[in-house]
Amino acid sequence: MEQEIIYFEEFVKVEGLKGYIKVTLTKKKITFEKLKGFFSKKFKVVDIVSIDDIKLYKDKPGVKIKDNMVKINTVKGDYTFICDTQSVAKKFYNELIDVKTGSNA
Repeated sequence: MEQEIIYFEEFVKVEGLKGYIKVTLTKKKITFEKLKGFFSKKFKVVDIVSIDDIKLYKDKPGVKIKDNMVKINTVKGDYTFICDTQSVAKKFYNELIDVKTGSNA
């Protein structure tokens, strides 16, 4: 089985979910994982969003950035990610755009 390339992986806050969530972006999906327990090093998947589910508006991905927040419009609903810094948000935003438009292929 082919290993997916990770374009972005960081702990962020996700609106509607408690605590920090590990967000992993690959070419095919965004995975949301949370620590199983307070002292655990194991994660459980709490949500997965397919890159194909990100909406397009006039051929532009439904991804917006403002300060340290990145908002993604998908067919499943909207997701707002709150990053610790603007630079982390900018990196996540840029990688999302590249993955959705295929410019990182």
